[in-house]
Amino acid sequence: MTYGEIKTAIENGDYDNYTDRVDVSIEISLLEYGILRDPETNECLFCRMTDNWEMTNDDDEIILKSCDVSVSDVRDYLIDESSQGFFDYIGSNLETELERLDNLNLAHIISSINMYDGWFNN
Repeated sequence: MTYGEIKTAIENGDYDNYTDRVDVSIEISLLEYGILRDPETNECLFCRMTDNWEMTNDDDEIILKSCDVSVSDVRDYLIDESSQGFFDYIGSNLETELERLDNLNLAHIISSINMYDGWFNN
């Protein structure tokens, strides 16, 4: 998919159901933070691209990866002993992050997990 195709799809409302975002803007959430999530279906779109999210050429290629990420998936990641360094990375702890889990607002923690170790992008 190209940057131009993504822009057209956003303008046409094709991604409006992805209401769980890191930023209010669909384009910024997808292209800068690399994630959009539909809380009704658990589908996440991960943007895997680019050296520079500020695309200027509509023909620049963008790779979108789709996979389902549920509250259970995030909870399982958080409680896994091998993930304990993640809490130092984000400056938090297991109890706080478990209390914050909300199906309508998972994009932030998923994005943080992916920045830490790429778990959901593998």
